[in-house]
Amino acid sequence: IALAPNIEIEVPIERQWSLNAEYKCPWWSDSNKEICYQLLSGGIESRFWLGNRAGRRQLTGHFIGLYAEGGIYDFQYKGDGYQGKYYGAAGFSYGYSLPVSRHLAFEFSLGIGYLTTNRKYTPYEESLVWTSSGQYNFIGPTKAKISLVWLITKRRERI
Repeated sequence: IALAPNIEIEVPIERQWSLNAEYKCPWWSDSNKEICYQLLSGGIESRFWLGNRAGRRQLTGHFIGLYAEGGIYDFQYKGDGYQGKYYGAAGFSYGYSLPVSRHLAFEFSLGIGYLTTNRKYTPYEESLVWTSSGQYNFIGPTKAKISLVWLITKRRERI
């Protein structure tokens, strides 16, 4: 679990579809405590909004999606670390967007899919020592998000 400041844009396509693009860039490091969390990634997701959409606001309610993302990273916590020039993940997502006001919503989502990456290191006397450069593959949860969403809507016309 990590905080990952990001920016996303989601565009509704008709009533039940939307396309989401995101960019994440947390970059935290504390060499005194041997903690490093550096990530630069981006991704896209196609979403299908469930249920009868007539009379409902767009981009709210339950959705299922198909996503792909990739980037570079460096994770370390007191000892061994993982660093990769590239990682890739793809899978299926499920989520719910709960409107809390006209322009704000909370979004909860979970993604299950496939992740691939390489490289592992161990810090040793102010340096990084590579311990392996093999290919690592994982099938399971690859994305979990709780987001505060700002909904940009068209201005209502006054009659």
